[in-house]
Amino acid sequence: MYLRSRYPLKNNAEIKDMLNSKMNDSIQEEECIDIINYMYNQEDAEILLAKLKKYYIYPSKLAET
Repeated sequence: MYLRSRYPLKNNAEIKDMLNSKMNDSIQEEECIDIINYMYNQEDAEILLAKLKKYYIYPSKLAET
């Protein structure tokens, strides 16, 4: 549903290819944030994003520098 709303002009085959690519690889931080904000209410999304940033997003950025 997220990909369909983000790319409304793409056909089903293109959406399916994008989904398969996302499932077999990692997603970008911006995509993760968009998906969480789409799926959860504001309060729950803020809590979840804070936890993700603490354990996953920021440590990976520190390792890159």
